[in-house]
Amino acid sequence: TITGNSVSGEDNVTEYEGVYRGDKAILNIISNVKTVAFNTNGGNSLEPLSVTQGTSLGQAFPGSPIRSRYIFSGWFTDNNTFKNQFTSSGPITGDITVYAKWTNEDTTGPQITCKSLTYLKNGTEEEYKTDTWSATPITVTFDVEDQVESGGIISGIDLVSYEISLDGGTSYFKATDNEKIKENSVEVLYPDFGDISGSGSNPIINSTLKLKVSNEGKSDLKIKVSDRYGNIGYSNAAVTLQIDTTPPDSVKVISPKEESWIYTKTPTISGTGEACCTVRIKEGETILGETTVAENGAWQLTLGSLSEWIHNFVITQTNRAGTTSPEVNLSLLVDTSGAAARIIIVPDGRVYWVRPGNKDVFKHKILLG
Repeated sequence: TITGNSVSGEDNVTEYEGVYRGDKAILNIISNVKTVAFNTNGGNSLEPLSVTQGTSLGQAFPGSPIRSRYIFSGWFTDNNTFKNQFTSSGPITGDITVYAKWTNEDTTGPQITCKSLTYLKNGTEEEYKTDTWSATPITVTFDVEDQVESGGIISGIDLVSYEISLDGGTSYFKATDNEKIKENSVEVLYPDFGDISGSGSNPIINSTLKLKVSNEGKSDLKIKVSDRYGNIGYSNAAVTLQIDTTPPDSVKVISPKEESWIYTKTPTISGTGEACCTVRIKEGETILGETTVAENGAWQLTLGSLSEWIHNFVITQTNRAGTTSPEVNLSLLVDTSGAAARIIIVPDGRVYWVRPGNKDVFKHKILLG
């Protein structure tokens, strides 16, 4: 019923508009009831609510929806971007759909800590120190703990997500990639990826990754691992490993030649060897001198004052891991007198007339020595 500017017999009407065409009136009634729909974005379903235009939901505002392993972070009028929040006190001016924002319950990656470094030395397992070299593979043990903010639901460690880097984190390869593991001279001692459990309702909170590294040279070992929500954790700092499992070859003596006559008591002996090895020259049990092989493989060592006559040297090189090469023998005769010849009487009474440079004298060096 239309009476003046009012309408009766209709509920929830705030205004109307009419158009007269001749003697007939066309009336459009404008309702003041608006609908708020709730899109839970993967949570449980909520029924839409009706509200009078211009008012707010107030106490009719729904409780938080539920989504497994997610935290509800509010309602928003813009989906995905979530910049315009919708609250119980916001006035409703028209039909509207609001969207649930969710935050992953577990937003922190696992924590990885290097627990121990060991290697075999003379058949005994000892602690490895990162500023030294090892002649045997190094066993590295990491503790892994799934981290989560207080009150959150722990997702658990994704054991098959372990990745390994030997270059300080520049590149990684999966611990389950047997081809890459072999290529990089790494062995996974634990866990056994062929028998992994705990991926169900009981998440793994603490775990261990144990590796045996045989990669020759210097390696900067880092680890990363994900939890089951995809949060990634990294070992804090690279663990520097230095391994040289290959014994060095014998040195080569270039100068002086074997069984040379030399006319100085402080001869310089030179040759080639393995870079960074320590060359040691001994006579009997006495160490006469040491030097380091240069990067280009060259070495030389000037000895202290030697006595006149025959000297029998033993020369070796030792790498940074402490492994020593086979011995090289060098015999020299020191003669600084400049005499044209010498008469030598050996212990058995035989007499030798020795001229400078005559190598026959070395045939009797055992007797003469």
